[in-house]
Amino acid sequence: RWAAAMAAPTRINPTAEGARQGVPWESTRGEAPAGSAWFFPAGWWHTITCESPEGCAAILFFNAPPSAWPEPNSPQMAHAVHGMPPEIAAHVLGLGLEEAKAVQKDIAGPSRMDPSRPYLEVSPVTRTAACSRPGFVGLCPRPTALTPSWHFPAVAGFKDQGHTRLFPYVRGGELDCGFPGDVGATAWDLTATMGMPLLQRTARTGRAGLGGPGISGQLLELEPGGTRPPVWTLNADTAIFVAEGSVRLWIFAGDRYDGLAASDARPVDPSLTSVADLGPNSAAYVPANHLYYLQEAACSRAVLTLAFDHPEWEEIGMREGLGAFGPFEVHASLNQPEEVR
Repeated sequence: RWAAAMAAPTRINPTAEGARQGVPWESTRGEAPAGSAWFFPAGWWHTITCESPEGCAAILFFNAPPSAWPEPNSPQMAHAVHGMPPEIAAHVLGLGLEEAKAVQKDIAGPSRMDPSRPYLEVSPVTRTAACSRPGFVGLCPRPTALTPSWHFPAVAGFKDQGHTRLFPYVRGGELDCGFPGDVGATAWDLTATMGMPLLQRTARTGRAGLGGPGISGQLLELEPGGTRPPVWTLNADTAIFVAEGSVRLWIFAGDRYDGLAASDARPVDPSLTSVADLGPNSAAYVPANHLYYLQEAACSRAVLTLAFDHPEWEEIGMREGLGAFGPFEVHASLNQPEEVR
């Protein structure tokens, strides 16, 4: 179990729509059990604390430009306080001037949890408090109670609130796992209209179109040898993270776009389909409008998390898409012009 806290910007004008990015609270604190997803509005400072003695694991996705830092474009409090004049740091922290100077000295010094490293060089993801270290988990006091958020939760369970979809088992390939079931893959979607209405209030109009950019997600479970059939997203790039198991990923690129100008687009081999084998803790990136599909590759079970840089991604399944065309149109596209059945 995780505990998550967020704090919003101060609302200067109470009538200014979007002053808190449409969120109906100024701060929130909630618990996130296994199999759930959090949403953090852009620019909100937050903390995440593991509250399970056996430890925790989480996958973080950012709808942000590439960055060398673990949390892209996310200001770290220690870095901000370190660069402040002492009197301003004292005001922000609610301390006396000398106390604030002492805090800034500590920030500039070695990490108290790992004295061999300067604190400012320690990844924000690995920073911790003594009360959350092994043997002390659960002893960190909570400053506030959990925030009621029945209508607009920041935490939602994929399997509880998400939209469930089943994909048939695909048989006849080289990989024969002897799986007896009819369902090869199950997906649970969390989007602005399916399970997480908070995304409707926080989305910003941008390059991803009306209501974006934002973020939404999917939990995908593949049975032994199971397949997620070919699909492409129309309005979102996709990040894929393998949490458990081994999978094979196919991506057909079409034209490739590498920059900002039309001249940066270049054709690729029309017969080229990229193939990648992904194990646990592996990630892959699929640009929008690129056909991709997945198959469990070790006759076991695989669990994946997918994130889309839009609060309401749209997709087309290849099999379903072909159903919109007449048979002769499909056959002609496959170099079988005589077939009209």
